[in-house]
Amino acid sequence: MRNNATKMILTLLAVILIISAYLLFNYMSDPYAKHNIAAKNTLDKFYDAFIREDYQTISTLIVNKNPQMVINIRHWYGDVKKYEIIHIRKVDEFEKKAKIKITSLLNSEERRLFAILHGKNYV
Repeated sequence: MRNNATKMILTLLAVILIISAYLLFNYMSDPYAKHNIAAKNTLDKFYDAFIREDYQTISTLIVNKNPQMVINIRHWYGDVKKYEIIHIRKVDEFEKKAKIKITSLLNSEERRLFAILHGKNYV
Protein backbone atom coordinates (compact mmCIF):
# COMPACT_ATOMS: atom_id res chain seq x y z
CA MET A 1 0.00 0.00 0.00
CA ARG A 2 2.83 2.35 0.94
CA ASN A 3 4.57 1.63 -2.39
CA ASN A 4 1.46 2.64 -4.36
CA ALA A 5 1.16 5.89 -2.41
CA THR A 6 4.80 6.73 -3.18
CA LYS A 7 4.25 6.05 -6.88
CA MET A 8 1.15 8.27 -6.92
CA ILE A 9 3.00 11.11 -5.18
CA LEU A 10 5.95 10.86 -7.58
CA THR A 11 3.60 10.77 -10.56
CA LEU A 12 1.73 13.80 -9.26
CA LEU A 13 5.00 15.69 -8.71
CA ALA A 14 6.15 14.81 -12.24
CA VAL A 15 2.85 16.06 -13.71
CA ILE A 16 3.08 19.29 -11.69
CA LEU A 17 6.67 19.80 -12.86
CA ILE A 18 5.75 19.24 -16.52
CA ILE A 19 2.76 21.61 -16.31
CA SER A 20 4.88 24.25 -14.54
CA ALA A 21 7.61 24.03 -17.20
CA TYR A 22 4.98 24.33 -19.96
CA LEU A 23 3.38 27.39 -18.34
CA LEU A 24 6.75 29.04 -17.74
CA PHE A 25 7.82 28.44 -21.35
CA ASN A 26 4.57 29.96 -22.64
CA TYR A 27 4.87 32.96 -20.32
CA MET A 28 8.50 33.59 -21.31
CA SER A 29 7.60 33.62 -25.03
CA ASP A 30 4.32 35.58 -24.71
CA PRO A 31 4.59 38.81 -26.76
CA TYR A 32 2.39 40.58 -24.18
CA ALA A 33 4.52 39.58 -21.18
CA LYS A 34 6.13 42.54 -19.43
CA HIS A 35 9.67 41.50 -20.42
CA ASN A 36 8.70 41.33 -24.14
CA ILE A 37 6.69 44.56 -24.47
CA ALA A 38 9.60 46.66 -25.83
CA ALA A 39 10.37 44.04 -28.51
CA LYS A 40 6.67 43.69 -29.35
CA ASN A 41 6.29 47.47 -29.70
CA THR A 42 9.32 47.62 -32.01
CA LEU A 43 7.91 44.81 -34.17
CA ASP A 44 4.52 46.55 -34.29
CA LYS A 45 6.20 49.80 -35.33
CA PHE A 46 8.19 47.98 -38.05
CA TYR A 47 5.25 46.06 -39.54
CA ASP A 48 2.89 49.03 -39.35
CA ALA A 49 5.50 51.08 -41.25
CA PHE A 50 6.04 48.17 -43.68
CA ILE A 51 2.31 48.04 -44.46
CA ARG A 52 2.23 51.84 -45.03
CA GLU A 53 5.48 51.71 -47.04
CA ASP A 54 6.97 54.22 -44.56
CA TYR A 55 10.64 53.54 -45.23
CA GLN A 56 11.77 56.57 -43.23
CA THR A 57 10.37 55.02 -40.03
CA ILE A 58 11.81 51.63 -41.00
CA SER A 59 15.28 53.16 -41.48
CA THR A 60 15.27 54.24 -37.82
CA LEU A 61 14.65 50.63 -36.76
CA ILE A 62 17.48 48.91 -38.63
CA VAL A 63 21.18 49.01 -37.82
CA ASN A 64 22.55 50.34 -41.11
CA LYS A 65 19.67 52.86 -41.52
CA ASN A 66 19.27 51.78 -45.18
CA PRO A 67 15.78 50.43 -45.94
CA GLN A 68 16.76 49.07 -49.39
CA MET A 69 16.74 45.45 -48.19
CA VAL A 70 13.24 45.96 -46.79
CA ILE A 71 12.10 47.46 -50.09
CA ASN A 72 13.44 44.36 -51.88
CA ILE A 73 11.68 42.04 -49.42
CA ARG A 74 8.35 43.71 -50.26
CA HIS A 75 8.63 42.13 -53.73
CA TRP A 76 8.82 38.65 -52.16
CA TYR A 77 6.13 39.23 -49.52
CA GLY A 78 3.73 41.22 -51.66
CA ASP A 79 1.43 43.69 -49.93
CA VAL A 80 1.28 42.78 -46.26
CA LYS A 81 -2.35 42.91 -45.10
CA LYS A 82 -1.89 41.77 -41.51
CA TYR A 83 0.61 40.23 -39.16
CA GLU A 84 0.55 38.43 -35.84
CA ILE A 85 3.44 38.06 -33.42
CA ILE A 86 3.35 34.38 -32.45
CA HIS A 87 6.12 34.43 -29.87
CA ILE A 88 9.20 36.30 -28.71
CA ARG A 89 12.03 34.36 -27.09
CA LYS A 90 15.16 35.55 -25.34
CA VAL A 91 18.36 34.35 -27.04
CA ASP A 92 20.76 36.09 -24.66
CA GLU A 93 20.84 39.19 -22.50
CA PHE A 94 20.63 41.60 -25.45
CA GLU A 95 19.06 39.49 -28.21
CA LYS A 96 15.56 38.20 -28.86
CA LYS A 97 14.05 36.02 -31.57
CA ALA A 98 10.47 36.43 -32.77
CA LYS A 99 8.16 34.39 -34.97
CA ILE A 100 5.69 36.45 -37.02
CA LYS A 101 2.72 35.13 -39.03
CA ILE A 102 2.18 37.34 -42.10
CA THR A 103 -0.79 37.47 -44.44
CA SER A 104 -0.01 39.16 -47.75
CA LEU A 105 -1.40 39.64 -51.20
CA LEU A 106 0.89 38.84 -54.14
CA ASN A 107 -0.39 38.77 -57.73
CA SER A 108 -3.99 38.82 -56.44
CA GLU A 109 -3.31 35.69 -54.38
CA GLU A 110 -3.46 35.62 -50.59
CA ARG A 111 -0.39 34.08 -48.97
CA ARG A 112 0.44 33.16 -45.40
CA LEU A 113 4.09 33.34 -44.46
CA PHE A 114 6.12 32.99 -41.30
CA ALA A 115 9.12 35.17 -40.55
CA ILE A 116 11.74 34.46 -37.90
CA LEU A 117 13.44 37.68 -36.82
CA HIS A 118 16.50 38.19 -34.64
CA GLY A 119 17.10 41.51 -33.00
CA LYS A 120 19.59 43.02 -30.59
CA ASN A 121 19.13 45.81 -28.12
CA TYR A 122 21.82 48.37 -28.93
CA VAL A 123 20.70 50.89 -26.31
